[in-house]
Amino acid sequence: MRHHALTLLLLGTPLLGACGEQATPPAVPPIETPDEELERLAVGLGDAFCEVQARCFTPVWLASRIGGEGCGAELERSFVDSQLPQWREALAAGQVTFEAAQIEPCLAAFRAAPCGDLDLQPAACDALFDGHQALGASCVHDIECQDGLFCDTAGACPGVCASPRDEGEACEATSGCRRGLTCSAEQRCEVIGRLGDPCRTVQECSDGLHCQGGYQEDVDGECVPFADRFSGALDEPCSLRDALCAEPLSCVLTGFEVGQELYACRAPVDGEEACLVGEPNLCPATRYCSADLRSDNVEGFCIPRPGSGGACDTHFPAVPCADGLSCVRSICLARRRLDEGCQFDAECYSFHCEGGRCVEPGSCRP
Repeated sequence: MRHHALTLLLLGTPLLGACGEQATPPAVPPIETPDEELERLAVGLGDAFCEVQARCFTPVWLASRIGGEGCGAELERSFVDSQLPQWREALAAGQVTFEAAQIEPCLAAFRAAPCGDLDLQPAACDALFDGHQALGASCVHDIECQDGLFCDTAGACPGVCASPRDEGEACEATSGCRRGLTCSAEQRCEVIGRLGDPCRTVQECSDGLHCQGGYQEDVDGECVPFADRFSGALDEPCSLRDALCAEPLSCVLTGFEVGQELYACRAPVDGEEACLVGEPNLCPATRYCSADLRSDNVEGFCIPRPGSGGACDTHFPAVPCADGLSCVRSICLARRRLDEGCQFDAECYSFHCEGGRCVEPGSCRP
């Protein structure tokens, strides 16, 4: 109805100056089509996710984890190439109503999300899409189902709109579990630790939290904000599992003692200086520390990050790729947009590589 009203306003504007003196038509803001609004949502979600990730995980840590051209560009392209096609398909099929007025409230809610609740979609975002399909009706995407349901495609595709699973029941994704539960690696809906809950490993805490004091036999830790890990001062002991260092320091491996690894907080180094491997990278942004731990050599030099086709590693000690590249199956590659050439799913922003090119996520709509 809003688009219809604005269209009438545009059609009537020239007639206002037809009698008497020629009047200058008033400026009218451009009207976004539903497709343009969907794209604005995809781009906005990428930016909002990056903002909250930087707040909850610290900017330095986030930069050390996301390759390519940085968080904003990488996530924007992922949303545009992987989510946007699904939204367009559901809308074109008449299975969902898109409430564009909810875009800004949704993005604002994402940016303000508590760090311990990053896995919970804000209520303002639930109102973006109004699914038409009732319990038991045919569906392809979750957004096509009415509020409180998800699209269960486990048995066949198209799937059917179903009620979310309870704790202990089988699942394929967290969207298929009751709110507050997560789909575990064992594909079961499980309770996830919230702020202040007991834990043994970081996997038991929700996104944005860390298990402080866990990893010890018969000793419970506590789910705390991930950013609380960054507290160690210069030269103080630190731990990659638990207590890291305050920015801009890095927690580096300094040596071995009775079979144990020793870590301490150290300041960043410049240029091609000697370095120690640690988290985050101790070297300048375009370099990494070349120490070879396989020979128990903890000291190396800051050397340039590998370019396209070079070997890389995302595990400690990390070998990150040069700017604009991502580590895909231990090879530095440029991420690909839709219709560009590819070899692996992970190479594509859409996460789908078929026939040697990046394609939109598959659909089984009849």
